[in-house]
Amino acid sequence: GAFLCPKLSLVLEKAPLGSLEVSLVKRKLPIHRIVIHRILAQVAAALECLHSKGIIHRDIKASNVLLWSLDPMSLCHCKITDFGTAVCEAPNGAAGIVGTQSFIAPEMYSFGDCKKSATYDHNVDIFSFAMLMYQAITRRNPFDTFSDANIISAVVRGDRPVMDKPPYMEAAFFYLTKLMQQCWNGNPKRRPGASKIIKHICQSLVQRVMLIESLPGPSLLQHVCIASESGIQIMVWRDHPKVSVTEVNTLSIDAKMGRRSMQDSIAGLVECVCLCGNYFLVAPR
Repeated sequence: GAFLCPKLSLVLEKAPLGSLEVSLVKRKLPIHRIVIHRILAQVAAALECLHSKGIIHRDIKASNVLLWSLDPMSLCHCKITDFGTAVCEAPNGAAGIVGTQSFIAPEMYSFGDCKKSATYDHNVDIFSFAMLMYQAITRRNPFDTFSDANIISAVVRGDRPVMDKPPYMEAAFFYLTKLMQQCWNGNPKRRPGASKIIKHICQSLVQRVMLIESLPGPSLLQHVCIASESGIQIMVWRDHPKVSVTEVNTLSIDAKMGRRSMQDSIAGLVECVCLCGNYFLVAPR
């Protein structure tokens, strides 16, 4: 529903878990990676809907994403809110510096004078979405050690939040991180649209990999390979009576076996693999 007086307001159902920022950054609750992917896919779907209607949100961030559930079996996990900064996109673009400093795209600022507004389009939301992805991957707010003035100059200069190399199996996903880097590109025309983001997150290969849990311990491997579609390194191992698939820590496998051999689709049979802390130890034959 909606109120027209005293000002235009949307009436939404209550989000039982509050904002995503509370669970993701402030409380750092354990969130299954399936849920992380679905939240990002649902936010991207919301942006696709808004952009198709010529609306720019202009303040996409975790605190403006309301949570309904963190259960991997739920169909709806989140909805975006706070449309006070939203604007209809005119043929010559939109103007006005609005939003949260750490999430504002560089094209919102005129070069040489950050107080003067420039024109821009819906791609500013894609840049903000990249910062939301950063929150999801690192459990931190972007530029959390910078002052507002330093954030502006850093973003316009081309600087981006630092990745502290978080534990690969617990946080960073190769394909998710690369998508984030594409979305925060300084050139808005080179950022993927919301529909392309959805297609990337929901592609069959990514879905297959993300639905498998990490290795519980030593297991015999069938082979190691790089998937041709997206460059994701995966390995297939047999844990009787089933065959499972998981991601591989890029650096660990490269150091042990070399990328060249894996690009041949299979890297030969591997004697065994052991998960030690956050790293895979691989013993080739």
